Amino acid sequence: MSISKAEILAAVNANLNRTETDIDVQIKAALKLLSGAVDVLMDIDVSQSLVAGSASIAYPTDHKKVKSIVLNDGTIDGEPLEEITYEKYLRKMRGRTASDYNEPEFYAEFNRKFYLYPVVDASYTPKISYFKYHTDTLTTILFSDEWRCPIYDLATYFTAKKFKLTSYLEIYGTDDNSALGKVLSIIGMNTQKQVEEISK
Repeated sequence: MSISKAEILAAVNANLNRTETDIDVQIKAALKLLSGAVDVLMDIDVSQSLVAGSASIAYPTDHKKVKSIVLNDGTIDGEPLEEITYEKYLRKMRGRTASDYNEPEFYAEFNRKFYLYPVVDASYTPKISYFKYHTDTLTTILFSDEWRCPIYDLATYFTAKKFKLTSYLEIYGTDDNSALGKVLSIIGMNTQKQVEEISK
């Protein structure tokens, strides 16, 4: 069963005994925090293309963490590329010329790009499997039903914080004994620091 924005709004209003009509910012904050804490939202990007001499590919939209990168030569997928550090990539690239172009075996991440080694020798379509952050659109909530309660609690916390509802912040705050504290503990977050960062 999918989760809707209307259901989150209704749950937050019930939790806080309010009649708000627009808490989109607070719902987005809850989804961003949760998707940043757990690796459950996955996608595959095949929108980019490489030609001979291509040295890098851009991060996919809402990219959080890469799972694998495979290059397709138009016929079959190659082996997954092996990740190396950017420093190791730079050492490998030292002194390389066009005669060293070949099918890439490695990638390194730097400045929101994946740098390939060796530099590409032909045309390929990269297939990037990755974990992602929730999008800013609330038309479709990407989390499955098992995440309903954590989303409700997180959205309630951000809404209580917005309206400075002190008594509810004691219930839904970041203290380890609060509802939100327990949720954040389960998903392995450094509660106060990470929540404060995202709620700025």
